[in-house]
Amino acid sequence: MLAWYPIHTGISLPMRVDDLDYELPPELIAQSPAASRSASRLLHYRRIDGSIAHRSFSDLPSLLKSDDLLVMNDARVTPARFTLVRPTGGRVEGLFVEQRSPNCAHVMLKNLGAVKPDVWLAFERDGSTQLRVIHRLEGGLLEVEICGDRPLTEVLEAIGRMPLPPYIRRDRGEDERDTVDAARYQTVYAQTPGSIAAPTAGLHFTPEVFAALDARGIERAHVTLHVGLGTFKPIEVE
Repeated sequence: MLAWYPIHTGISLPMRVDDLDYELPPELIAQSPAASRSASRLLHYRRIDGSIAHRSFSDLPSLLKSDDLLVMNDARVTPARFTLVRPTGGRVEGLFVEQRSPNCAHVMLKNLGAVKPDVWLAFERDGSTQLRVIHRLEGGLLEVEICGDRPLTEVLEAIGRMPLPPYIRRDRGEDERDTVDAARYQTVYAQTPGSIAAPTAGLHFTPEVFAALDARGIERAHVTLHVGLGTFKPIEVE
């Protein structure tokens, strides 16, 4: 990621990542969603006069014009987080990245250690389903083989957990909020599976907000933009 900004000499200099550093107190990071999606707060900035207003997301339809168009990302989030158990009982945390074929996928695994292709790892939530690591790939990825006739994406729809951002804390293995997360970390208009993180700007829309948009003649269009591994990886250059 590289951005440029002008200075008074007329020379453009590359922006450093630490230029964007700021303090965000942990107590200000919400760990659970608002009771209602559209009750989330909305910052309204007017470029014409620089004014700022603090609103609710449900106010959005009143801030748009009848000839505006909203483009919605209909990507559907895969429950991409899972936990494996070694034959010795040790636990390995996993993140699904991409399905390569019906029985082959790319994943990231934490606490794996050395790759041993002859060792099968069982899913903690479904001991009858196993996988083995074939070899390491670039960028921290691993190629794995799934034992059985179901692709990993199908297995995860049944036993996976939502890939919440790391600053949202959940208990390891299982958390009482998992059921809520499965519903709320998905837009109400999600259609096309394959994303490993939510298009978060869309999480606040509700049928009632859409009805208000329709009443004002505000149009909508859909695209599919799957969020990939890059959203979890830190920037590796200064």
